[in-house]
Amino acid sequence: MTHVYTRSFRVRGYECDALGHLNNAVYQHYCEQASIEASEDAGYPMDWYETHGTAWVIRRMSIEYLQSVVAGDVLEVTTWVSGWRGVRAQREYEMRWQADSALVARASAEWVYLDRATGRPRRIPSEVADLIGAGGERVVRPYRLPAQGVEAGTFRWRHQVKRYELDAMQHVNNAVYLNWVEEAKFRAAEAAGWPVERMRAENFVTVQIRHDTEYLLPARYGDEIEIVSRLYDLRRVRGTWLHEIYRVGGGELLARNYSTGAFLNLEGRPMPAPPAMLDALLRGEPLPHSPNLC
Repeated sequence: MTHVYTRSFRVRGYECDALGHLNNAVYQHYCEQASIEASEDAGYPMDWYETHGTAWVIRRMSIEYLQSVVAGDVLEVTTWVSGWRGVRAQREYEMRWQADSALVARASAEWVYLDRATGRPRRIPSEVADLIGAGGERVVRPYRLPAQGVEAGTFRWRHQVKRYELDAMQHVNNAVYLNWVEEAKFRAAEAAGWPVERMRAENFVTVQIRHDTEYLLPARYGDEIEIVSRLYDLRRVRGTWLHEIYRVGGGELLARNYSTGAFLNLEGRPMPAPPAMLDALLRGEPLPHSPNLC
């Protein structure tokens, strides 16, 4: 039998963004917290993993945003494992308004079971998989993108990791990467001459409809990271950015994110993006930047 767990979250004002909507990264925080509590509910609390010297980390995460959520809303997050494979577990999430059960977001995450001391994957104990069980399909299908993407220039943004961005594993929390790529996207638009104010003056906004993130190596306190961003896919009323996050000094690729947004007018209706904005973003950084990450 598949272990299914549901947990409610009341959206706080400080969790909302400048538009008054629940920040995209907070959905991932909710998923992570629901995962921790689901494991506890199944009989495997945090101290069990500490005693056994193991931990779960996210390797891949896909989130689809279906409705706008505001402060005061109560969301019910339901999670279950859809499959086990060696050192990996695929966990699903559905987020619904408590008031009417309408689906507002859904997510699918690949978790890897690690040895805390070595940081290497460890095979999942059979008793854990047997007790938690598995069933159902992935609620978020892999995103189908072209192999190469559109021809586009790049934008670069650097950031030094702060202590408040770390989690209990002493590396940057997975949800923080979504904050980073959001900032990188806005910095890129500003560098191209299209800050938010100009977009709104053109009766145009973008809203996030999907994040697909692959976590490759951990970022830690004091690391300087560089996000290299470019437009990857363009459709009539939506577009996808590719963000690659590198560690400066060694050049290691830490994470890769595909960020997909819908193009809307200020009344919320789909519309094509302004051609002048797309041209500027496709040209890339106006000033030359060295690609050297060392």
